[in-house]
Amino acid sequence: MTSIDNETQIGAAIPQALVVEDSDDLRQLFCTMLGALGFAATGASNADEALALLHTAGPFDLLLTDVNMPGTIDGSVLAAMARRLFERLLIIVVTAEPGQALAELPHDVTVLAKPFYLRELAAEIDRSKAR
Repeated sequence: MTSIDNETQIGAAIPQALVVEDSDDLRQLFCTMLGALGFAATGASNADEALALLHTAGPFDLLLTDVNMPGTIDGSVLAAMARRLFERLLIIVVTAEPGQALAELPHDVTVLAKPFYLRELAAEIDRSKAR
């Protein structure tokens, strides 16, 4: 199937996701997982790069971001900034340390512990959409 202007053959827009993860392997895995769920995924290796993409490559429907990354801001601050900029953006924060303090997160942001399965990611996306 070919795509023109991010639309499917039946005319529905393909949802866009921004994946922010400093590990190349995990970033690719998360993009592949989101692809299996029907998203077109764009990757960024840190929050600074992601902020630039949010402003220039969007609009995005979903932000999936790790918490601990190199750069001037972490994933929890990125999530808070993205929420202020894009009110309707679905945001899922992933972390290998689910007990860590995530005080910066907006109330409607989902936290998903790594590692996770595709079905868990799909369920969190569905829950986020229902809010």
